[in-house]
Amino acid sequence: MKRWLLIPLLLAPCLQAQTLVLSDGKEIITQGIRRAGNNIMAKVPVGTGLGEVGYPASAISQLKTAKPPQIESAGKLLQAGEPADAIVQLRPVLTAQEPFRDLPGSWWGEAAILQIDALLALEKDGEAAAYVNALKSSRKPEDESAGQVRLASRMVKKGDPVKALEIVETVIKQSSDPKTLSLAWVTKGEVLLKNRDFANAAMSFLRLPVFFPEEKSLMPQVLLGASLAMKGANDLGNAKTYFTTLITDYPNTPEAAKAKIELQKIEPPKTL
Repeated sequence: MKRWLLIPLLLAPCLQAQTLVLSDGKEIITQGIRRAGNNIMAKVPVGTGLGEVGYPASAISQLKTAKPPQIESAGKLLQAGEPADAIVQLRPVLTAQEPFRDLPGSWWGEAAILQIDALLALEKDGEAAAYVNALKSSRKPEDESAGQVRLASRMVKKGDPVKALEIVETVIKQSSDPKTLSLAWVTKGEVLLKNRDFANAAMSFLRLPVFFPEEKSLMPQVLLGASLAMKGANDLGNAKTYFTTLITDYPNTPEAAKAKIELQKIEPPKTL
């Protein structure tokens, strides 16, 4: 294992303790790490102080470090519809983790995916695309797929369903992550709905409650999409059932408001 022992650093630890797992399975408990080109410099005890030992980044199989609490708080802010505040929470995490984003176990990828969600919510598509491109160097293909499918979802809304469908088809073939796959199938459903392929659109949407029932945050979109597909296929009985389920189970969502309008088109209110 190639490494370098540099002069002792008689400084107190300034970063949270982290563990490097090397490709041979050896674990190096550190008092902090920094990046120096293609090497990871680890602060370790040397005599009565601290020194640095360098390890090639390619020789590190995992970085073990505590999950930054800002990731969880940013996720909650996004759920609450506060993307700008989520970005504030994520900024220090992304800055601190960025030098190590290519190391397995880095939290940069998870933070970047939340950042993409926040930027897209603020319609900052260019900045979001830059993060998706940066995910290619994270050494985690699932992170790249998660970023790509989010851009595809935006492409549908922006009127580029052909490119969106190409992306989600690739993601569906390559990904095994439930969150990524669920968003990919919903996005595929939206594309097929726009293409008036109502039967296949309904099947795409309804994969979620069957195969990904834990992804409840997407259910309002799923129920609305499936209902509209069934209405388009003139399956009005099932369309009414799904519109009603959406209104009952998710009454305060924008999708429920749309469902009420669509339901009235199928079954206008009776006049006295």
